[in-house]
Amino acid sequence: MSEDASDIFISYAREDAEWVGALAAALEKSGWSVFWDRRVPAGRNWRTYLAAKLEKARCVLVVWSEHAVASDYVLAEADDGRERNALVPVLRQPVRPPFGFRHIHAADLSGWVAGSASQEFDLLLKDLGTLLATVPCRPQPPWRRPGEILRDVDASWCPELVVIPAGSFMMGSPETEEGRLDHEGPQRQVTLARAFAMGRYPVTRGQFASFVAATGHDMSGGAYAWTGRGWVLMADRGWRNPGFAQTDAHPVVCVSWLDAQVYVRWLAENTGQSYRLPSEAEWEYAARAGTATPFWTGATITTAQANYDGNYTYGPGAKGVSRQGTVAVDDASFPANPFGLDHMHGNVSEWVQDCYADSYAGAPLDGHLVVDRKDCRVRILRGGSWFDSPRDLRSAGRVRRAPEGRY
Repeated sequence: MSEDASDIFISYAREDAEWVGALAAALEKSGWSVFWDRRVPAGRNWRTYLAAKLEKARCVLVVWSEHAVASDYVLAEADDGRERNALVPVLRQPVRPPFGFRHIHAADLSGWVAGSASQEFDLLLKDLGTLLATVPCRPQPPWRRPGEILRDVDASWCPELVVIPAGSFMMGSPETEEGRLDHEGPQRQVTLARAFAMGRYPVTRGQFASFVAATGHDMSGGAYAWTGRGWVLMADRGWRNPGFAQTDAHPVVCVSWLDAQVYVRWLAENTGQSYRLPSEAEWEYAARAGTATPFWTGATITTAQANYDGNYTYGPGAKGVSRQGTVAVDDASFPANPFGLDHMHGNVSEWVQDCYADSYAGAPLDGHLVVDRKDCRVRILRGGSWFDSPRDLRSAGRVRRAPEGRY
């Protein structure tokens, strides 16, 4: 998922880049989109590029350090946030902020270490949530309107994205829905306050191959396969050899949640944009595309509308075909949903960012926020696959899996 306008623009001195990178990652895990200039796209004027990012951001988080307080660029960016009443100062080191900023309380993160418990960091998250709840989204340029298709870099390795409109929906399934499981409730009204971009298609094998070739990411160790009695780890299976025929136009399979994290970071580094997996709420909202039925197609679904095991039926539906593998993501015989997304039901299951919880009780009503916790051992797959029955393809359906598992 890519977002052109960020929730948070981080202003910092170059000498603090490593620490700021860890901070940005921690903020993104909480569901916010974050811009920090880890990379300016080749050929772009860096001054105008950063100015545009600053203008679109909802708030400015300035990191004060011994280097930052002496930087004219940091001072100018912080001043922009101050003028908008959207400045959040953070102390990287116990320094005195520059004149004109000393009256604005700064969160003291001088002792913060990424991944460790920190009361100050938790308070910062709370303060950011309070601020962002009152700051409206910045206007998006006309080529970022809902329904528009975009690509951050004009290259085949970069996924096509569709802009999803802001809105609200009822997340989860009613108790009367066929095939419902308890962890699909209780239902709650969730709001997506801003538009966001999401992959038009599942990531293809060809796109993933570009990532592996560029990074050398280790995909050894085999993958899980279904034996008829259970999932078994097989050393000879993997994204290149899943056990059925594929081309580079097919969705990549046998990719773990951990692999997906490295992949989206690579996308961010090579596009200069903010990428992450969708939150579980964002995924379901996008899959439903304004519907409240078990599928975006209505009360049932057919194998002409999605790729799944047609030996099984759902509701008033009839049996169909079982293709015994994936189909190309751009196969025009399968319709896109009303938001313009393909294969949200079937073909390949899709990871979301959240940590699994067995209930939605107490879950945030802001759909952009990711539900996560330290040392999470179970993640979530959505949408079902070619292998599954239609019950598993429902918009509310959830499957729990270990983050290191490749299926």
